[in-house]
Amino acid sequence: MYTKELLVYIKKSLNEGVSREKLTRLLVGKGWSEADIQRAFYQLESQVTAPSVAPAPPSAGAGNLVGVGELLTESFSILKQRFVPILGVLLLPQLVYIGFGFVYSLIVGVSTALFSSFTSLNFGAIGLGVVLPFVLLIMIAFFVQIWGTAAIIELVSNHRTQISIIDCYKRVLPKLWPLLVTQVIMGIIVGGSAIFFIIPAYILTVYFFAAYYMVIDGKATGITAVLRSKKLVEGYWWAVLGRFAALILLIFGLMIGYSIITYPIQALFDESAIISLLLNLVMGVIAIPLIAFPLIYARLVYEGLVRIKGDFDYTPTGQTKALYIGIGVFGILAYIALFAFITTKLADVFRMDEMFPSGYEYELDSQPWADFDSDLYSVQIDLELYKFTYEIYPATLDALAVEYETNYDPRYLYEASADQLSYRLCIAGEDDQETCVTNESIF
Repeated sequence: MYTKELLVYIKKSLNEGVSREKLTRLLVGKGWSEADIQRAFYQLESQVTAPSVAPAPPSAGAGNLVGVGELLTESFSILKQRFVPILGVLLLPQLVYIGFGFVYSLIVGVSTALFSSFTSLNFGAIGLGVVLPFVLLIMIAFFVQIWGTAAIIELVSNHRTQISIIDCYKRVLPKLWPLLVTQVIMGIIVGGSAIFFIIPAYILTVYFFAAYYMVIDGKATGITAVLRSKKLVEGYWWAVLGRFAALILLIFGLMIGYSIITYPIQALFDESAIISLLLNLVMGVIAIPLIAFPLIYARLVYEGLVRIKGDFDYTPTGQTKALYIGIGVFGILAYIALFAFITTKLADVFRMDEMFPSGYEYELDSQPWADFDSDLYSVQIDLELYKFTYEIYPATLDALAVEYETNYDPRYLYEASADQLSYRLCIAGEDDQETCVTNESIF
């Protein structure tokens, strides 16, 4: 992290005519990181007295992590300064998705028109013409999503430099595969560790948070980046957890506040399309900082840890890598085994050979009324639906059968009143015992 002396030295050097590029090379040669130098260029409005010599960078291993208040203040300042490029990086994938949706809708429309106009065309070919573009577009959309996520991480990682939207996407393109591999490895280890009563997954998530930034900075990739992140956080786990917990509580509080404010408005203007549109726009604006702010905040926590521990050199042994990968794989396999066990037990509960023992034959097809509805209550429901539609009951069951395209047991005896506002429905069972219902007995 830059110091006040660095700011003053840069300001004095610039006033003396030293170019920014030359000054950057000079300070890098004296041990300052380029990120701290670029950050200092943004804070030149500080009014202090200039020192005569270039200050030394802060020593690694000294000091504590920056407090939550300072982290929030600096994160908001960065978000405000870089809001336009952040907005551009976040919107670009959305525009691509809209374009994909339009293209796919066009493909479906053309395929449907061809199928409607040329009935001799093979239906499978038409379906293939719809499915293949859909699969291709899904794959492209997935790639764009990963690319967009990597670009926003690249942007917040270089928030102190004037990097353009296009440059973000260009710079991160060679890092897409390393980022994806790192993400998959993290998912395997964290997801697999969750089998041990979920707590280890939360512990490892805090340890591994810096892996993405290490990939972006070119320090490590894959399992090495994951374990290097753990090494960086060691000794500061509780401090890192506390800072992320504060961020989560802040975001949660903002969402509750938004709901408290907007719920009465939605209730008051329940059917207003304009109000709904405005609230959606407001939520869209809020979503931008909710996506970028945590990434900036996490980046500052990462930089704070690097400032404390320095640019240490750590390469995990093959045994350590195998241990963590093994934990993840074991957990995933345990999930699969648990799922298979539960599925087997459920299958045993609903085994058909136990519900219908050997030798049992259900002779529905042998009954003369097998294709008819012999449930009085269901017929009453049909009668009530008919009355709801036409305000009278049908004159005969044949009229009801035509209305609902069904057949009723011929043993039914149906009699409607003269005004068709009431009825009596009877059926004789196999023992010739007659059961009757009326419109008053349905409820």
